[in-house]
Amino acid sequence: MNILILSNLDRGGAGTAAVRLLRNLNSDKYSSRLLVSMKTTPEKNVVGMSTGFAGTKSVASVIGRKILHRLNSVLGIKESGNSDPRYCFFSSEKKTRIFTASQVVKRLQFKPDVIVVLFIDMYLTFDVVRELSERYRCPVVWYLMDMELLTGGCHYAWECRRYEDQCGKCPALYSGNDKDQSYNQLVEKQRWIHPMNFTAVAASQSLFAQCLQSSLLKGKPIHKILLPVDPERFKPAVIKPKKSFGIQEHERIIFIGASSLSEERKGMIFLLDALRRYNGMYAGQTDNLHLLIAGNAGHGFDLEVPFPYTHAGYLDNEDALIRAYQAADVFVCPSIEDSGPMMINEALMCGTPTVAFNVGVAPDLVITGKTGFLAKKKDSSALAEGIHSVLSLNDTGYKRMSDECRAHGVSLCHPQIQYQKFDAIFSNLGSHGTRGTSDYAK
Repeated sequence: MNILILSNLDRGGAGTAAVRLLRNLNSDKYSSRLLVSMKTTPEKNVVGMSTGFAGTKSVASVIGRKILHRLNSVLGIKESGNSDPRYCFFSSEKKTRIFTASQVVKRLQFKPDVIVVLFIDMYLTFDVVRELSERYRCPVVWYLMDMELLTGGCHYAWECRRYEDQCGKCPALYSGNDKDQSYNQLVEKQRWIHPMNFTAVAASQSLFAQCLQSSLLKGKPIHKILLPVDPERFKPAVIKPKKSFGIQEHERIIFIGASSLSEERKGMIFLLDALRRYNGMYAGQTDNLHLLIAGNAGHGFDLEVPFPYTHAGYLDNEDALIRAYQAADVFVCPSIEDSGPMMINEALMCGTPTVAFNVGVAPDLVITGKTGFLAKKKDSSALAEGIHSVLSLNDTGYKRMSDECRAHGVSLCHPQIQYQKFDAIFSNLGSHGTRGTSDYAK
């Protein structure tokens, strides 16, 4: 069976998830290709749509627009389209598309039996996916990395639940109109998706629950498959490599990371508050603490925290990221609006206890007292308590929790599990199946 995976990039976030899926779905049973806007890695079976100067220039222009949009989101700047950047609202209009279905068919030279879609903003549009499905006469499986499929344009809905109905009156657009752009775009998606043999797969339980409530996916099969992590690469170190980050062995490392540290939904404001509270709640127990930070930050990045920190920058090298998990005594994820992040999956596979708000994939993987601490969303005191609960463990207790993290990660995030669950889905694509099949919701 031939599998075509569509993702705008082959690195970072959804791009990394796409490459890992590609590796998993190349076997005796499946032959897979990953089609991206512009290939940036040497990964085998990845095909880039852009060739030559014109193609590269076109893709670079789109990537530039995405970077500008993300920067506006970080800085809270209104864009010319008059949308709230926190929602990451994108238009489904054809002007956001670089490539047509005909161009994809010509470039691919590979006839898929199934199309798997991850993240195609400013690369392809929904009507292109529909046309490819019709041309190849094959079903579509959409692997959700965030909420964009479910809504009229936003990737993160925050408290808005209008996607459960028909969108409209969109807070991302500052709109009071029932039939605004978000409504029109959701109606357009429904027109494309409803006739298709279409299956949705969520990468976390919270996203799975949102899929079940979505008006767009009524009558469509919905499953959950956690993002996998290679246990042969992401694994505990015999000796924590703290010195590779210039940190002394006796120091206890609190590791945090995000692509953009300044983005509101990543919750840095709550983490900083938690660290200050920690200093007050556990006075005299902070002398050996050291904060290790990974991710992009603004110019002149500085933190007002009561103990030393090291900013390692954006760790786009997987080996460096693995060392950070291995060096850490605890990984903290303060996200307040997220469908992941995949860093939680990776931290647990490395045997690193994790403290997080009950957001995104955290409820799937973080078990208080076993693999870390799950705090109530936006409760900085609970986050501080969770950090202390891990760092105050004696050597025996910490080793037990670390082993539990590794075992839990292997049991839920092993690549073979993703393969088996996708294999089961592909085997049943002849019929539309049932909503929320319990085998995949576990």
